[in-house]
Amino acid sequence: MFILKKIRWNLLFFFITAASIPLVLISFLTLREVYSELEKNIINENVKMAAQVKSSIMGQIEFFKKQLSALGSITELKTFDRDRQRAVIKNFFKLNSFFYNIHVYDSSGTLKNIEFPGGYNSEAGLINNQGLDEVPKTIGDTIRKSMAEKEARISEFFINSYGENAICIAAPIFEFGSDSIVSGALSSAAKISDSAFHRFLDHIELYDNEYILIVNSSNEVLTMRGKILPYDLGRFDFDVYKNGEKSEIFDAKAKMGAAVSIVGGRKDLVFIAPIRELNSAIIIGRPYYSAFWGLRSIIRYIIWVMFLGLLTAAALSAFISERLARPIEALAGGLHRAGQGIYSEKIEYESEDELGEAVDAFNKLTKKLHQDSVIDSFWREKWRD
Repeated sequence: MFILKKIRWNLLFFFITAASIPLVLISFLTLREVYSELEKNIINENVKMAAQVKSSIMGQIEFFKKQLSALGSITELKTFDRDRQRAVIKNFFKLNSFFYNIHVYDSSGTLKNIEFPGGYNSEAGLINNQGLDEVPKTIGDTIRKSMAEKEARISEFFINSYGENAICIAAPIFEFGSDSIVSGALSSAAKISDSAFHRFLDHIELYDNEYILIVNSSNEVLTMRGKILPYDLGRFDFDVYKNGEKSEIFDAKAKMGAAVSIVGGRKDLVFIAPIRELNSAIIIGRPYYSAFWGLRSIIRYIIWVMFLGLLTAAALSAFISERLARPIEALAGGLHRAGQGIYSEKIEYESEDELGEAVDAFNKLTKKLHQDSVIDSFWREKWRD
């Protein structure tokens, strides 16, 4: 009937088992749910951070597009008079260090002016002699699209004549008194290597174990911040895995989300936010072990609480089993002695529960049996005499 020989140990085993199994099951399910929710929250917060960085970059680019559009709306630009344009563009460069040149085209796509921040113009010979068909296709297409759609446009990253990564922003120039008739276009280029471009990332707060970078569709690093990656990292050619499957950082189906990357033999958790307008992507990463450090600390606290709960359950089980086992063992001992004809020993146990009533009834029974045995012994002695 029992697993163990002693009632006390059987009761203790029963209560500990009855208390521990539900506690362990509830704790396990709670732990799994807490871990899942905390992990999800950590990932979501970092994905939001990547989205905010992307939004910030696009906001700054939109600001630059508005600046160039505002320049194109100035009367001096609409005249296509190089001397009048030069003074205005010179002031524009003073206010905005992001751009390193300004090209002015008429509606036919002929270059009408070109200016540089320093004033020296080594390409003046191209004026009136160069058309959009003679510039890099990425730039030409951006300028044509700007005039056709009558709004500022931004190009994908391209390699300029100095072998540097750059982007081009183009804005239409409208005729006097009209906001629908395009008479030409402005285009300006910005080098990714310039410190002006790095300010896209300067405002972002990073921990010592975090890094952030922008890569183009060829995985070339355009700009980066962070101490745990080599400062001269030219390409982010590390394997990236999403949902356990190897994936590309940026492709036609790329979506914002979390991934795991093996960076120089180290497992990193990375958050990717594609910037389709620039055909590039933002990557925010940190070592995998540190990404969930806080989560593991919380889990350890929960496990300690579970352990203390088990100790408490064991202590309560021992207390209850002791309270139940003592009268049962006393009754069993009393029955054993009664079976041997010893009725004089009273069981010491007082309680108002069923066990207390059973002990009281047993004491009354043994008292009566003891009295009967004394009387029977007396008369036997009497008859013997």
